Amino acid sequence: MWEIIGEVFFFLAVFVLLFGGLILTFVNLPGVWLIWAGILLTAIVRGLVEIPLWFLILTFFLALIVTLIDNLVIPLAAKKYGGGKWGMLGGVAGAFLGFVFFSLPGLIMGPFLGAFALEYLVAKREKGDAIRAGTGSFLGIILSIALKVFLCFGIIFAFLIIWIF
Repeated sequence: MWEIIGEVFFFLAVFVLLFGGLILTFVNLPGVWLIWAGILLTAIVRGLVEIPLWFLILTFFLALIVTLIDNLVIPLAAKKYGGGKWGMLGGVAGAFLGFVFFSLPGLIMGPFLGAFALEYLVAKREKGDAIRAGTGSFLGIILSIALKVFLCFGIIFAFLIIWIF
């Protein structure tokens, strides 16, 4: 009986880690590391026969790529739309502060407002240029979330295929 209860808790823990990580990724939090923890937990409990070492290493590096996407896409998008270093910094700071103080709406609007504010007020750029930098940051956060969710879905799908088959 305890073996069955242990199996149920194991599957529940893996489910929470995988899909909790996916939900966190949707709101631009580092959920990919929860997904990877679920894969690691499975490898530890089930052994490296069910989840091969190469897959653990591959998914670890994919998690690193997802983390890099999170930290690079917003500033690069601001720069692509004409923002300078202040626009890039403002986009990242706006995303962080927006999420901390205003949750998901702040996360969406924060990069635009942060890039616009720093480009306009600190870098003394024209209003139109500052708006373009803010737009780039806004598009960067949307692109960042989309890329991360796509990669996380891929990691989960590959994990389930390897684990089941």
